[in-house]
Amino acid sequence: MKNYRIQILPEDLAKQIAAGEVVERPASVVKELVENAVDAEATFIVIEVFEGGRKRIRITDNGTGMVREDAILSVERHSTSKIKTKEELANIETLGFRGEALPSIASVSKMKITTLFRGENIGTELYLMNGKLKEVKDAGSAAGTVVEVNDLFYNTPARLKFLKSVNTELGYINTIINQEALAHPNIHFKLLHNNRLLQNIPPLRDDLDRLTILFGKERVKDLIKVKARYNSLELRGYISSPSISRTSRGYQYLFVNSRPIKDRMMTHAVYEAYKTFILKDRNPVFFLFLNVRPDTIDVNVHPSKMEVRFRNQHEVHDFIREMIRNYLLKGKPTQRESVSGSEEGMRRVEFLDEGFGKPLDDYKEKISEMISKSSPSVMKDFSSLKLGSFDSRLLFKPESIGERLRVLKQVDNSFLLFDIPEGILFVDQHVAHERILFEKLLKDYKESHVEVQHLLFRKEIEFTHRETSLLTKYAEKLSSIGFLIEHVGENTFSLRGVPTLLSEKDSEGVLHDILDRLTGIDRVKPFEEMVEDILVSIACHGALKDNNPLEEEEMVKLMEDLMKTDIPHTCPHGRPIMLVLAIDDIKKKFQMK
Repeated sequence: MKNYRIQILPEDLAKQIAAGEVVERPASVVKELVENAVDAEATFIVIEVFEGGRKRIRITDNGTGMVREDAILSVERHSTSKIKTKEELANIETLGFRGEALPSIASVSKMKITTLFRGENIGTELYLMNGKLKEVKDAGSAAGTVVEVNDLFYNTPARLKFLKSVNTELGYINTIINQEALAHPNIHFKLLHNNRLLQNIPPLRDDLDRLTILFGKERVKDLIKVKARYNSLELRGYISSPSISRTSRGYQYLFVNSRPIKDRMMTHAVYEAYKTFILKDRNPVFFLFLNVRPDTIDVNVHPSKMEVRFRNQHEVHDFIREMIRNYLLKGKPTQRESVSGSEEGMRRVEFLDEGFGKPLDDYKEKISEMISKSSPSVMKDFSSLKLGSFDSRLLFKPESIGERLRVLKQVDNSFLLFDIPEGILFVDQHVAHERILFEKLLKDYKESHVEVQHLLFRKEIEFTHRETSLLTKYAEKLSSIGFLIEHVGENTFSLRGVPTLLSEKDSEGVLHDILDRLTGIDRVKPFEEMVEDILVSIACHGALKDNNPLEEEEMVKLMEDLMKTDIPHTCPHGRPIMLVLAIDDIKKKFQMK
């Protein structure tokens, strides 16, 4: 058993700890007290709240408990059982590290603490009001600790006035319990409100079982399981497939060493991984658990301990981004020799699991069987096309496609129509072609052989002073994506070559688009991390336009090429490529039963 004796911290050490009020609302009280119980090795924690936590909050745990001397010290400022030296402050493995929470909570409430140290016969009961210890006495108690907080903010009416409705405050508390339950699947949690059981979360070793209990089977059934390791970093969890996104940022949970956190860098890495998979105004679902060495992070950057600082942020960012992107592309792990974004590369990321849910590349296994080359009007074995669980309002369900897909016609010289057993399939020819071109450009760029069309007549273009500076700086980089330019005057450049898929008339507009993206690049991110955005712009300009008539053979060829891409259901901007008008919806419109 660990040493849980409480002591007052030395003045110089106490000053180094991020201080401040931890009591913002009832949910912050619940968080602090639950994490104290977790640190005390509790395996069963009961959270009881009344009137959204305004009236009463009671946390009961079966942890180690405290002897009387420690119980009294625990309500003193700067007291802790978790650290003793500055070195230990830099290697924190507990969720908290001092008794700051108890005195802070006691100062704005009427508090009672009942505790019994394991192996002792008589417990201790403390009464506090307005932060002052009023009474200490013996108490009969089970091993563990019960902290009861009554009349929160009774002595600070201004804070009390800023609390939201009972349901809103209860919602915040529920979120805290979800976080703690996900972070500690071996602990049994119960949440009651006004004596009514809201959540009963038994101990479960499997993360997916915990997710199912907390969020329901339907919300988690199509998540992709991820697990990878690089050096001392290990990441596991679940992410949504590109076909599933949300308008809000709900269902996004991050944990570092079992600590629930909010981290902009980690969130940015996730969104970077999803770039070109989902629309910009849509949000992925993710539950990610990162384990790192305690000495590589600083958890002492915010009083609530909801933020951390990484020693090597770039390495963590690139690891998360590349790992998730790999799973999104492949649906199952493969080994990567390096990860872009760091100077030396990450050498080898070890993917540790076979993935969960429906792999995105399942539907490409029988491409050759799916499309008939002998008869452009018919595509055979279309039942092998598996696109995952898309929104039924937008896309068809693959299991009911059947064996044949027939070209109907082109509408408005912009949309392709196909007859499928479930209804009518619409394909936007511009965004479909955009996806095809983007993936080809990206592949060619990574293999360092983007096809270049050398211009018969060089084209001279004049730029602004700012653009001239950027073109001079990035001329070599631009040549790697197919633009051959030469500085011939003060602000004048000669365009000698363009990516083959671009027409000459598009090249100047694309070049200006690229320069717009590069503006401010030194303040944001390096050229290498802008490449995908730039290639998206090139693909967009080079793709088939609307109002462009196609022959039937060209329609089939477009579908054939689309099915060979990694992500055939959305364009690089995240817009849907395919929509379906279901037979059932058609019948409803005609008021058929």
